[in-house]
Parts: sequence; structure tokens; C-alpha cells
Amino acid sequence: MASDSFEFTTSNPYIIGKCNWAQTSNGSSANTSNVSISVYFRRTNNYSASYGTINTGVQCDSQSQWENNFSVSLSTGWVLTFARTFYNVPHNNDGSKTCYIRVCGNANFSLGNFDTNRNVRFDKIPRYTSVTEWETTEIGQNYVKFRWATSDNINFARVYLNDNKQHTDNPGIVSGKSGTFTYTGMNSSDATIPSVSTLKPGTSYDLKLEVRRADSNLWTTSSKYSFTTIPIATIINDSIDFIIGNNLTFNFQDYNNNKSFIALDIQKGDGTWEENVIKTDEIIQQESYTWNLSSYSSILYSKMITRNSANIRIRCGTTINGTVYSNTILGEMKVDVLTSKPIFSDYTYGNTIVEINDVLGSVTHMPENYGNMQAQISVANKAISKNQATILKYIATITNSDDNVILTKEAIYSDESQININFGSIQMVDLYKLNIYAVDSRGNKSSTISKPFTIIPYHIPYITIDLKRQNNYEENTLLNLKVVYSKMIVNGAIKNLIKSIKYRYAESGSVYGDTYASIPIPNYISQNTNDSLITYSNNTFVNLNDESKKTFNFEFIITDVIGTYTVTIPVDQGIPLMFIGDTGYVSVGKLPDWKNNSKFQVATDISAEYSGKIWNILQSLSNSIIVSAIEPSPSDQIDGSIWFQEE
Repeated sequence: MASDSFEFTTSNPYIIGKCNWAQTSNGSSANTSNVSISVYFRRTNNYSASYGTINTGVQCDSQSQWENNFSVSLSTGWVLTFARTFYNVPHNNDGSKTCYIRVCGNANFSLGNFDTNRNVRFDKIPRYTSVTEWETTEIGQNYVKFRWATSDNINFARVYLNDNKQHTDNPGIVSGKSGTFTYTGMNSSDATIPSVSTLKPGTSYDLKLEVRRADSNLWTTSSKYSFTTIPIATIINDSIDFIIGNNLTFNFQDYNNNKSFIALDIQKGDGTWEENVIKTDEIIQQESYTWNLSSYSSILYSKMITRNSANIRIRCGTTINGTVYSNTILGEMKVDVLTSKPIFSDYTYGNTIVEINDVLGSVTHMPENYGNMQAQISVANKAISKNQATILKYIATITNSDDNVILTKEAIYSDESQININFGSIQMVDLYKLNIYAVDSRGNKSSTISKPFTIIPYHIPYITIDLKRQNNYEENTLLNLKVVYSKMIVNGAIKNLIKSIKYRYAESGSVYGDTYASIPIPNYISQNTNDSLITYSNNTFVNLNDESKKTFNFEFIITDVIGTYTVTIPVDQGIPLMFIGDTGYVSVGKLPDWKNNSKFQVATDISAEYSGKIWNILQSLSNSIIVSAIEPSPSDQIDGSIWFQEE
């Protein structure tokens, strides 16, 4: 209880007043006080006394009371003129209070008027409790036990986890001034106690306790309390990377707290995890443990059919009250490519054009631009996959003598039928290699099997034919023929020759007959390293019996061991140097045009020498003769020109 007094002056300098006040709390719940106030007056000298009545008013906070017409006789002793109680003066919410007190009034004697005020401080009413004890008594792997105490009775408690706004209400029986409870975590959606602990082993947490004082229902929050739950076993390897077929040895810490299981999870291609691909029983409780993963190689390979490596995670875990807790370490699992690549060892190959093979006596030689190089992979020679992969395809390439790839082919794998890979003909002469390897579903490649073949020089025969009438006019024809053809040398032996030369002819515009005449094949001579040459000449080749008046087409067919080649040569009608006919026609360089009345006809201009110069007469006439319907103006005529009117 707080109390005090203060003195004040009046209108009479020899009379003073005094106010005594006393505050009595009505308790924390009411949060009010009753205030007793007394007012006194006295004289400050002894020479006389003062008599009369006094009116005294007091305001306490927002309440006011008066004592009127109070009769007094004032001397040097204090005389009481006012004694009242002000009830239920309210305090601030925190229990504090500064109260305004005013004393005022007047008297019907020499005291006169008085008016004074003070702000006085009341004792604070204790409204909030304080947390006097907040500590753990037991820490588990997924729970913690707390002991708490407060300075006042409480009726409600809340626990806040890691500064979350969400909380857990009354995690145990909470009442009175002290107690204990077990905390198992926080629900994310409400303030109830979780049915399954949300605390995890080996994890650090911060908790705050908020309590509600029973009488005031006001809340008090404790300081933060930090703790770490007891851990489960943890793998402490620097790396868990391994190759399928090997074992893994793990080192543990905190293994004494529980028996543990170990599980291997594999990340799938879409980023999700396939869990518990391999898992031990929950029996491991030792500092070091070797997991015999080599006995599970078949399972692990089956998860790696399309890849050589995958992310893995090893979970070391235990079960506590039906809930599984685990620690995870990440790593990489790999396929041993050297022991997992496909096996492929042989195939057959060669030119598939039988006629060429018969001529060359070899399936591994082909003429340039002819033949079809083919690789054959029989069922017996098919590639074999390893470690649960599958064979996808074969890759076949042809490389030249500089090891440059000139052709690449892919062939889909089949284990039921032979695979033929066709490359067709090759354009360039060279020594080549045919290279084939198999590719499995992991992208691993088998050994490459290479086999040689040769492209030998070959071109179609170069045929030159000179066929014409004798003197460019006679019925008799002259023939000069030359053929350059490839030798096609295989293992030092010439394989090519001209097998036949045949011809037939027909008048221009007519159809050839069905039969051919043959030309004897002359002996060849070597033209160069790769070519041979034959020539044939005949000055009495064919007599056309046409009086030199017709045009003929000759068709020559030359055949070598690769193919048949056709050349067509025209023979025009005869053109005489000069013709003198019985009917008076004379022509030069042509036969006469019998429909033309001109008896002298020439095929070209006529040259004559005049005054030491050679003149082309027809050209000169064409420059000086003008033929038109209307005579041109003089400006359009040259000197010496002649104009003929066109009819």
C-alpha cells in the first residue's frame, strides 16, 4: 500500500493546508485501488485563533467529493476538515497508476480560498506472473521433458517452437505454480498436441513458454530455451560412391543409441527416387559395417539398363514408436564400363553383285562406282549384351586410307534374323576398311571389328569413232574406231577386256533392224597403268548403195566385262565438190536444187580477184542491192547501190 502527504497554501499566509492520501489495492483481477484522503488546516502563528466554516472539495482521478460548512477553530494544531474514501480507482493494464488529486474550496473567515493539485504514484498492482524456472529434465530422440515454475498460479500454457507463430497449447497438465510436461512438437494447422512427434533426432530446437496468470488472465513469455535431441546413428563416410559389383563399408557415429537399418535408394531419370531398392534389417549397431552389395549386383544392374551412372542415397535409420527416422548421405553408383560393354567379334562382308564377283574372282574388290558393299551379321555372330543391358543397334562406318570416315550406317539390332548393312558403290579408288561395333542401352560400345576391301580403278570405255563417206560423197564409208578401257587389275591380274563390238544402221527416220554385224576385236595395247587401248580401221566399211543421196544413223555397241555401252554416229548424204548434170544443172559444193530454175548453184560465196584484191561477190552484192516495196530515201542508200522494187 502506498501513502503520502503534501502541504499547500491558502489565501491567508498564516494558514496552511495538508492532504494525506493512502492507496489500498483491490487485487490483481480488479486492477483497482481504494484511496483514502484526509484534508487538514492550521495556523502557522500563536497570536490568534481563526473561527468559521470551511467548504472542502477533493477530486481523486475522475471522482469528486465535498465536505461543506464544516465548523472549525484554527490554531497551531492540525484540524481535520475532510476525510473520505474513493473506491475502485482504476489502474493501467499493467497495474501501474499515477493518480491526479486536487484539493480546493473556501472559508467564511480569514482563511479565504485554496486550490492545489498533485500527481501521485500508486504502488503497482502485480498483474503478470514471472517464469522462475524453465529447464529440461530429460531429452530424448523425439521428445523433451520440461520442468517449469512461476511466481503466481497459472491456468494455461503455450509452447512456441523455433519462433513460429503457431504453438502447442497445454502440452501437459499445467496449473498452479510449478509442474512438468513432455513436449513432442507442434502441429502445423492447429495448437493441439501432435499424435506423432514432430521432433527429429539429432536436431536443435528453440522453445519459449508462455503462461497465463490465473487471477488476471494475463500472459507472460519466458526466455528462449535451446536444446538438441539425442541423435540416431549417422554414416560419417566422406564418400559412398561405388561401382556395381563392389561392397560398401560404412563408419557410424552415435551408433550406441539405436539399432539401425541401411537402405539404398536410386534416383530415376525423372528426378524422383525409387526407395528401398536394397534394405537391411534393423539390426546394425556397430562402429563399422561392410554391406555385401556385390551379392545384389543383378538387382542394381536392372535399375541401370539405360545409363552408366546414377545418383544414390544411403539412408541409415531406426524406428521409434512406429515412426521411422533416418539420416541420408548422397553418392553416385556406376557401372563398370569395361566389364559391361557388349561383346561383338565377327561378321561377313563383300560385294553382293555376283556378276562382278565372278569377273574379279573376289568379293572384297569392287570397281569404282560399281557394286554394293554389304556387311552381314548373322544370328550366330550377333552382339551379346552384358549385365542386363540390351543391344540397341550396330554402327558401321567405312574409312579410307587416311582413316577418314566416308560413310556411316546404323542398323537396328535383331536377335532373330540376319542383319544386312548395304553401303552401295564407292566413288573413289582407295584401300578401305569396314568398321562395325554394337551399342547397348547404356550407350556402351563393343570392340570395333574392322575388315579391309579395295576399290579398283574403272571407268566406262572411252569410245572414239570417225565414220564418214569416202570423199564426203561416195556410197562407200570409212571407219576409224578407238576404245580406251580399264584394265581392272586384281592381285596383279587384268580382269577386264572388250568382249564384243557390234553395229547396225538404218536410214534416218527409219527403225533399226534386229540384227547386228560384228567387228573383229583387235589386240589391245597397254595405254597406262590402269587402261588398255584397242584400235580398228576399215576403208571399205559399209557401202550404203544410196547414190549418196540419203542420211543414215549407225549404232555401235561395245561390251566389256562390266557393261554394254552404245554410241550413235550419223552419216549425212554425199556432198560433191562439183556436179554437172545431163539436164544442164551445174552446182558447186552441193547437189542441185532441182526445183530451182537456176542452172548454176553454189553452196558458198564466190571469190574473185580484181585490181589486186580478193572480192566476195555475193557479199558485195548483198551490201549494194536494196529490195523493198518503197524506194528508200537517199540517206538510207550507199553510193553505187541499186534499188529493186519488191512486187
